[in-house]
Amino acid sequence: MVALVLIAVVVVSGLGYWLFVPKTTNELVTYTTQQASFSTTSEQTLATSTMATAITSVSETTLWIDATATKPVSYYVSLLKSSGTQPYVQLGWELQALPDATNATAVAKITYLALNATNPEVKDAFELMMKGGTPSPSDFTYTVPNYNTELQILYWLACQNEFKKDDTLALAIAMVNGLWVTMGDNQVGEAVRNDTNSLLRFGRQTSEWEWSAGLPYNLENYPLEAKIAWAWTGTATTLGGPYGLIRYSSYHEATPTYRQPWPIGRLPIEGYEWNRMSVATLRIIQDHVMQKSDPKDVNKYIATWEDYFFGGFMGTATNHWTFVTYPDVIPNVNGVDVRDGGAMNIQYQMKRILNGENAIGDCGAETALMDAFAKAVGIASLNTWRVTLDRGYKASDAAMIYYDPQDLDWKIYSERIGQTMLGKGDILPSDKLDFWIYKPPTHLPGFLRASAGTPTGPSYSGEMFFALKGITKSDLNSMLINGVPTSEMKEWLFYS
Repeated sequence: MVALVLIAVVVVSGLGYWLFVPKTTNELVTYTTQQASFSTTSEQTLATSTMATAITSVSETTLWIDATATKPVSYYVSLLKSSGTQPYVQLGWELQALPDATNATAVAKITYLALNATNPEVKDAFELMMKGGTPSPSDFTYTVPNYNTELQILYWLACQNEFKKDDTLALAIAMVNGLWVTMGDNQVGEAVRNDTNSLLRFGRQTSEWEWSAGLPYNLENYPLEAKIAWAWTGTATTLGGPYGLIRYSSYHEATPTYRQPWPIGRLPIEGYEWNRMSVATLRIIQDHVMQKSDPKDVNKYIATWEDYFFGGFMGTATNHWTFVTYPDVIPNVNGVDVRDGGAMNIQYQMKRILNGENAIGDCGAETALMDAFAKAVGIASLNTWRVTLDRGYKASDAAMIYYDPQDLDWKIYSERIGQTMLGKGDILPSDKLDFWIYKPPTHLPGFLRASAGTPTGPSYSGEMFFALKGITKSDLNSMLINGVPTSEMKEWLFYS
């Protein structure tokens, strides 16, 4: 008995030593995200707030981390710089260059998001952010930030939210909204800070809803390219609409533009609000569609709403759309008269729908609205544009491309892609077209260099588009109906 007691004492003593003696610094640091909520109203409060960490799974080596302002920003920056691995060395330098990165807790979150990543797409996202997140001053005739505006948004998100392990949703939201901070005035910058925070929370809530509803897909499980597509809420307003960001066509002879060589200054809050779908509007759409459709099957859900709006053109259903195009004007689209059917303002369209009126505009406006109807239920989507080479603008059409998470590919609704360009004349299978995908603005240098010059699309597409040129209608239709593998879409959006 005495021997057994002595053995027990030794075991307990050893366990106590293991539990309470501080661990050495060369152990693997595992970042966890259980922390008190943060307020953005007081930097002093942020600087003194405390992060409590939780023990991760038994299979991982763990260490308690006191990621508070007791360690200065420079400590976390030095961890990145000394990592010896890109893009994290550059991340350290660019964090140091941010004008407002004084909250050590937020910088710690970014540091551990990077250094503790187990999903290689975290590294992909940081590489893309380091490569494309700082605007080129030569793209503008006014002064733009000389630091990484995409990283600045990630920092703002870290000030207001916990980051999950391998949180590529937060990274995606930061990456596509740097454009607004780059071009916008101070009021726009404040709006972006609040709106990106709302979008991250909406994305997480949508993911939780998808899980609880038993849907066979989940936004937070998407690949990086799909999350980035979902996070871009600016549709095609970079090119079209009254607040288009470049002077593309005759439309813009009478409308403002916000980059060289026809600038009038920074993008005002009115342009920013007009050009994007708000989280409040996405919630309204989510409530609306849940009463009228079942999003469980992505392809069926998209077909239902394409038929509802444009069924009369496709011969699949009755239209709930008032078609307006060149040269007519739609008055007072959220305070702006819109030419040529470019009513890509989602808030305005939903007001009409909820009042029992048809949505209105051209094919681009319908594409933008479908983009919102997809994103409202967590489906990733982007805008596209097809133009025939022989017929010019007489045969052009916009359409939404969406991610099918069950087949892991990107599609356009078969009836939508198969139609004869909105009745502008039969397009033969052998006719050649140019096909354009509006890319989310993850790469800021060169993004706004698209320009007019030909009747079939931009003479130089810059980073705003991915283009397939001279493809036959039959080949294009087959590709888009059968689906583009998401690995190929990733190449198109980020590396082409």
